[in-house]
Amino acid sequence: MPRASFGSSGGIGCASEGSRLTYCRAAHSATAKLTGKYFGALLDALDPTGSLISAAAGGGDLIHLTEQGNCPTGLGGAGAFVHLAREHSVRPVLHQDFLSLDLPAEAFDGVFANACLFQVPGQELPRVLQELLESLRLRGVLFASNPQRQ
Repeated sequence: MPRASFGSSGGIGCASEGSRLTYCRAAHSATAKLTGKYFGALLDALDPTGSLISAAAGGGDLIHLTEQGNCPTGLGGAGAFVHLAREHSVRPVLHQDFLSLDLPAEAFDGVFANACLFQVPGQELPRVLQELLESLRLRGVLFASNPQRQ
């Protein structure tokens, strides 16, 4: 089964408008189910006014964090999903590949990377995690869930 690309080339070129809308609805529904468990863990550890990165923009995480009163910045590498996130969110969305991140140092209080880092090749994962950590301020929180990696 082909996986979505987080490459800077624009990512999911084969996705039709209908499938993208279906994806967004499914992503928003999945996000709602995870609210208490994952968002709660991250948000309980942060100052409510803290700045956040919501990785893999295009799903419901960016919208949900915004609806909860947070001020997240989206981050995604798949052009189609970055476009969708920009259309459906009032928050800024960065179009960056996980393999070539260009985040400012010590700029964020939290990073929410739920089930998106499985796209990063295993040998690159420690470097990518380190770069995400370097974007955090002192006492910043990195939430990374990667249930699909083996």
